[in-house]
Amino acid sequence: MPSPLDVRFCTTPGGVSLAYAVDGEGPLLVKAANWLTHLDHDQESPVWRHYLEAFTSRFTYLRYDERGSGLSDWQVESLTFEDWVEDLETVVDAAGVDRFALLGISQGGAVAIEYAVRHPDRVSHLILLGAYARGRRMRGNLDSETEWMLNRHLIEVGWGTDHPAFRHVFSELFIPGGTPAQHAWFDDLMRRSTTNENALRFIETFGSIEVSDRCPLVRAPTLVLHPIGDRSVPFDEGRRLAALIPGSRLVPLDSDNHIVLEHEPAWRRLLDEVTAFLTGQRSAPSEPRMTLLMSDIVDSTRLMEVIGDDAWVDVLAWHDSTLRSRFIEFGGVEVDHTGDGFLVSFSSPQSAVACAVEIQRSLFSHRKTAGFAPRVRIAVNSGTVALQDGHPRGRTVHVTARVLAAAGAGDILATAPLRDAVGHGISTGNPRRIPAQGIDDPIEVIPIVWQ
Repeated sequence: MPSPLDVRFCTTPGGVSLAYAVDGEGPLLVKAANWLTHLDHDQESPVWRHYLEAFTSRFTYLRYDERGSGLSDWQVESLTFEDWVEDLETVVDAAGVDRFALLGISQGGAVAIEYAVRHPDRVSHLILLGAYARGRRMRGNLDSETEWMLNRHLIEVGWGTDHPAFRHVFSELFIPGGTPAQHAWFDDLMRRSTTNENALRFIETFGSIEVSDRCPLVRAPTLVLHPIGDRSVPFDEGRRLAALIPGSRLVPLDSDNHIVLEHEPAWRRLLDEVTAFLTGQRSAPSEPRMTLLMSDIVDSTRLMEVIGDDAWVDVLAWHDSTLRSRFIEFGGVEVDHTGDGFLVSFSSPQSAVACAVEIQRSLFSHRKTAGFAPRVRIAVNSGTVALQDGHPRGRTVHVTARVLAAAGAGDILATAPLRDAVGHGISTGNPRRIPAQGIDDPIEVIPIVWQ
């Protein structure tokens, strides 16, 4: 889990305040800013958090919010491509770094290319993900121009409204394979990250980006990764980019998402390629990190005896449907279901805890209105897992089961390291230690207060 956010600020020659953060240990990796990030929210994001966790566990990771967005100045006179290059120059100078690997995602790729050409002695490696050399208006085809005009119109009429329908079009464009919870978070990020006016200025500049003539001047070893089904930046733009940069290597990613999501096999490929490119060593795909939610119905055997087999089948079907709808809502992926119990993985602890709270509140509400709902206990835990036929195995799963065994009816228990993952409006009780069969040391847990 990334450490608590330490935001620093620096000022461009033109007086614009920029926010940046440095975290992790290892070789230095600098990310050129891309649109739709916010330093203060990335750590809890079901869309960006896995990037942050993976990169800070392998590298010293420097990232920043570009002018006009996030924690950087929103009130700025101009938002030009040259301004974005100046932002990158200002941040790396303020951080006191001399030579580093440079990552460019989406339009940040063009900024990274320009920086690498201007400062060849400072860029050791260049990584371009879902990037392009030319904006939509520079591609010389009617479809790209029409898409640009449509996106501009959607921003103009819907960005600043409370209704997310307009912003949801962009969520479907960036992460069509995302869950409802990931789409909802991305919708909200748009409103949090910048104003309607700035969003229009951003998309104006995106459309006119053109660094094709700069690509042949890149001297750093370059890795180009691009999702094959990318709806925001077509794969042909990534292939063209690789062809323009001397000696670059193109890695197609089997994904339809512009932002590759944690549950996809393409994410493991992406991380493996980046790690090998920068360190010469492959990542360990057999030990991914997961947040697990485990649940079951308390005293299910006794309940079945009381109500009878036919009624039990109906109760179980309702229970499974209710919980599954919550898993989908918060981006959970069901990995096991046995009897009346579930094991579900989530992209972040925040999503898992929020899902657990909503499950208990839904059951409580149904119990009040309908007179009955089964009583459920829930455990939440995070850690590395071994995958066997796609299913998590190992100590993390075992610990989660032991935590569940210590929970009572209506309880949510989380392992203590997840204390910081509890979102706004949710509180915790006093931590306690529980004995765990087969584990040497007691497990410290915290109750999640959901009522």
